[in-house]
Amino acid sequence: MGRKSTYHNYKSYAPNEPPSQKRTEKIDAILREAVELGMGPLTSDAIARMCGMSKQNVFQIEKRAIRKLRRILHREIDEHKR
Repeated sequence: MGRKSTYHNYKSYAPNEPPSQKRTEKIDAILREAVELGMGPLTSDAIARMCGMSKQNVFQIEKRAIRKLRRILHREIDEHKR
């Protein structure tokens, strides 16, 4: 017989991570505190270490945020043209 797939047995790289909404709130609180403390611009590496995630995850979040802002901006421009 063939090799049995164990893909469904793999866990996330962070099995103790809270659900998405709670994780988002936690990250928001950490970054808000950094801004309030005047930490200034942070590198993706610093953000990753502060929030307990990989730099790749920081890049993915940043990419989604830029896409979201771009959609909002285009919507505003379209409404202004009317």
